[in-house]
Amino acid sequence: MRRFTYYGNIDEEDAERLLEHLHNTGHLQDIEPLKYSEYEEIVSAIIKEKLEQQNETNTVKHKHDLQCDFGEKEMDVVLWIEEGDNKIMKIVECKGGDYEKGIDDLACFAFYLEHSDADKGIYVSRSGYQPGAVDIAEKCGIKLLEIRRIEYTADITIETAEYRHRIWVYPSGADSPENLSSIVREHDQRLTLPVLDADGNPTGDTVEDRLTESTSDGGQKPETVFSDGEKVTVDGEDYALKKAESQKRSGDEITTEITGLLAEGIDLVVRDTLSDDFESVPFDDIMDRVTEVETEE
Repeated sequence: MRRFTYYGNIDEEDAERLLEHLHNTGHLQDIEPLKYSEYEEIVSAIIKEKLEQQNETNTVKHKHDLQCDFGEKEMDVVLWIEEGDNKIMKIVECKGGDYEKGIDDLACFAFYLEHSDADKGIYVSRSGYQPGAVDIAEKCGIKLLEIRRIEYTADITIETAEYRHRIWVYPSGADSPENLSSIVREHDQRLTLPVLDADGNPTGDTVEDRLTESTSDGGQKPETVFSDGEKVTVDGEDYALKKAESQKRSGDEITTEITGLLAEGIDLVVRDTLSDDFESVPFDDIMDRVTEVETEE
């Protein structure tokens, strides 16, 4: 059973309001309980999990740095599809603002599509599209989806993390460290990564085991230094563990984890803007349109 987890900075008051809203309505149709960025995080996380669940042969990444001619651009979701001899990359951008997306929005997305290795693009908006944006999408082969609501009928829980952890790792061959959160977005997945020794053998500890060792006064270590050669592996790539910094959160700085069972009760209700069908349907019903591999005739 797959879980959908949204992990982000929501204060206690907002978290309680969100939980009450979900329990009362069963969906996130109204934007009020969430900031736009939080709405975008939730939508992109749901899309990523659903695409990953649909076909295990596809590769899906959430919050992935897309390599462009001018540098890097973080994409909400990147999907690699293999079908026979065809292999393509699709990029997904999710927007939660309360205005119709216009020419500038779609022109920027088309620019990323043109100046990267991506083959197709999918733009997801909560608030629809202006006619000029629709024209650009049609000319550039961009699929437009409009989110009508997020249906959430599963039970959810909200948990708070007492400590903030910054875990510094070196990708293979890199001279400068990266925060592990930029590689593994989901908090619980970062902490449950097995720590490997220099030969790639499990040490028996997870990252969380190392970070939660107590000090003599019962508190948590402010800094964890890993042994030389220790590493974690993510998607087949090794990352050398250097150190982690742990800081206790203040009462007004609580990070909230909202967890539900994806397969049992979370779905996006969307409209495929460029199709002839004006009905709003569950994302599951049109997922084949998102993952299809178009071939040149």
